[in-house]
Amino acid sequence: PSEFDVSPSGDKVTLVGGDRAHFLDTDLVDSVATPVLSAALPLLAKLKRPALLLEGQRLQVVVKAQRIEVPARRQQQKTITNETEHDSDDHSNSDYIGLWHVDGSDERVVAVILYY
Repeated sequence: PSEFDVSPSGDKVTLVGGDRAHFLDTDLVDSVATPVLSAALPLLAKLKRPALLLEGQRLQVVVKAQRIEVPARRQQQKTITNETEHDSDDHSNSDYIGLWHVDGSDERVVAVILYY
């Protein structure tokens, strides 16, 4: 994981390293994860079970990025409007089937942040 220090006031994070931060491009991890984690701090601080005391803590953060492309299921249908024939596509019935994964099964994960 990458490691971030939370400021004593609990409103700012700083990337300090970690194995993954150096394995990946440190600038990329910093430019992507720091703003997302900073924006999530106020919401994380509101968690009551378990209560997260974030101020002045070092957090281990797993940065994971992926792209999911849902292929369109094309259904062509011809419609006639004002005596002009049009083709229309209906993409409302596209499917995506994900895979189960076990990230964090050996760690004590206390929060997950998703950013789309």
